Amino acid sequence: MSDSKKQLEFEYAVVNELSLKYKARTDLEPVVITGPDFAIPFLRKIWNDQIARKESFYIVLMNSQKVVTGYALISQGGSTATIVDPAEIMRIALLADAHSVLLAHNHPSGNLDPSKADKNLTNRIVESGKLLGITVVDHLIISEGSYTSMRERDLIN
Repeated sequence: MSDSKKQLEFEYAVVNELSLKYKARTDLEPVVITGPDFAIPFLRKIWNDQIARKESFYIVLMNSQKVVTGYALISQGGSTATIVDPAEIMRIALLADAHSVLLAHNHPSGNLDPSKADKNLTNRIVESGKLLGITVVDHLIISEGSYTSMRERDLIN
C-alpha cells in the first residue's frame, strides 16, 4: 500500500450521547423558587418517603425568572454518601438551557451540617457554573424535619 493511501485511513470513534426530552406541562402551575422556603416544599415532593433512607443529589433547573423548568436526579448512593460529578450537572443545565440551578441533597442521618466534601463539591460546581454563565442559587441539605441553606450560611460566593 502506498504512503498516500495509508494517510487516508483512520478509525471511527463511537461517542456516548446524553439527550433530554422537552415536554411542556401546561396542566401545572409554574413553580417559582426565590429562596429556600419556596424550594423545600418542591424538593420534598421529589423525594417522597425516600428522604430518610439513602442519600440522593438533585438539581432543579430554572429560567431567568427563577421559574422551575425541570429537575434531575444526579446520583443516588447509600445511607452516608453519594458520588456527584460537576460536569454531569453542567451538561444537564446546558442541554436544558437553564439560567440557574439549585443544588439539593439529603442527609438521612439528620445531621444538617455541610461536610468538608459538601463544601468542596459546592465550590467546584459554583466555579464551573461561573465559567458557563449558569448561576448556582443555593445548595440545600435536607432531612426529614429540616434543612440547611449553604447560601444562608455564606458558603456560596
